[in-house]
Amino acid sequence: MNFNLFKSEECSYYERIVKRKSRFLSQKNNDVDLFHVNKLSPNQLHAVFHISDEYKFGTKNSGDVLSVPFNQYINTFFFSDSSMFLVEAINDNYSNMVIDNLVAKTKNNQIRKMSLTNRQMLDIVISLDARIKLIEYERDDESFELENVDSYSEAFEDTNNIHYLLLNVKDKLMSIKMGNTISVNNSEEDYLIRFTGELINALK
Repeated sequence: MNFNLFKSEECSYYERIVKRKSRFLSQKNNDVDLFHVNKLSPNQLHAVFHISDEYKFGTKNSGDVLSVPFNQYINTFFFSDSSMFLVEAINDNYSNMVIDNLVAKTKNNQIRKMSLTNRQMLDIVISLDARIKLIEYERDDESFELENVDSYSEAFEDTNNIHYLLLNVKDKLMSIKMGNTISVNNSEEDYLIRFTGELINALK
């Protein structure tokens, strides 16, 4: 599963999400709405957003001739003791729709997409006790690719621009692309709950 990392400067949004009523499907005039909320622990919240979308089929000359509606669900993880939260990354438009909904419903317009610094990526490596399988970075317009390096690698120096980081975390693969898209090769519920909590703790 892929995630994007966001940050809210206003922590009270967490309580507002908890109090929101979920809906079985989006209302007729809404493209996105809260579908399900589950409080996983006193500090962690899992919320699923429903997006109404359509597949469109047609031809070059006749244009759209058939629309097939479908339901898309977006997982999000929120934390009462952190200003950061995770939104499942399927595409940028879906993520933007979820954020716009959060802004409208919680009256919080201080949400921004985060880009991890080299120091924060190193914090993740150390906190999760991860092994670095691959790191790709750029320095002075020159590209580098290193395999199986340790956390003391010069690749994490502030002057470098890290494009891709592949980690082995407890025999599961995790990657960070362009400082924001975080991917794990596991979609099991128990694993995602534990992983997302450990990831946010690493960034505190």
